[in-house]
Amino acid sequence: MNTKKIIAGLLALSLAAAATGCKYEIELETEATESSVISSETSVEDTAIESSESSEATEATAASFEEGPVTDQILSFAEHTDKWFQSSEFDQFYYCVTDLDRDGGLELFAATSSGSGDYTFADVYLADNVDVRECQSNMGDGDFYPNIIVDNGTPITFFIEDGKASYIYYFNHSSGDLETSSGISVVSFSQESIEVLDLCMRNESNGVVTFKDCLTGESIDEAAYNAFLGNYLSGKTTSEAHFQWITIDDPSDCSSALMLSYNGFSN
Repeated sequence: MNTKKIIAGLLALSLAAAATGCKYEIELETEATESSVISSETSVEDTAIESSESSEATEATAASFEEGPVTDQILSFAEHTDKWFQSSEFDQFYYCVTDLDRDGGLELFAATSSGSGDYTFADVYLADNVDVRECQSNMGDGDFYPNIIVDNGTPITFFIEDGKASYIYYFNHSSGDLETSSGISVVSFSQESIEVLDLCMRNESNGVVTFKDCLTGESIDEAAYNAFLGNYLSGKTTSEAHFQWITIDDPSDCSSALMLSYNGFSN
């Protein structure tokens, strides 16, 4: 294999020539959304992720392929697509490159959402110069993530404490017209391990509405439910992050798409 410097140059030239290969639908310019955390419940399926072909974006992406740890990890993901690329006849998979805890180590999310409400399945991968491996997680078979596949540009509230980065998300599940559940979860990443924890939940069954503190397992009233997130975040230093979800049709040439996704990850 040629050196990373040659590979990076070819990738930059390939992108500048607008070579086809990966399909990635990205909003590079997004108007500011309301800062309310509750507003981030919108599913990605409701609003298409449109691509931008601006020359500025092309130049920025080409310049980003400089030798260094980020490029090494992006190229490693691109060289080991057999470890993370997923496809399905029925479900659309979305991908996102992040650095959740800001330690220089990248994560690659592969996620899909289906069913009634936001039943989101996801796997998370890590990379080094040699290989790609799946991230450790507390999620078992059949466990759902909250709605992490948000529209590009949607602000996600997060905080970092003792090296653990925690992001606030929402979920909305339905078992039919007579039963629904919704609530707030926190997705945390630390020491190459990801954890999903439900904070509070609203459940409606046959017209009866109940509320639950998922941390203690105790029932709460509606007022406590509405105040839950504010109380949970009280005293924490929070920021907002933005994620750049993409789709990939051809995994054989996806380096530029992965780099664009990483460049779109911000706080």
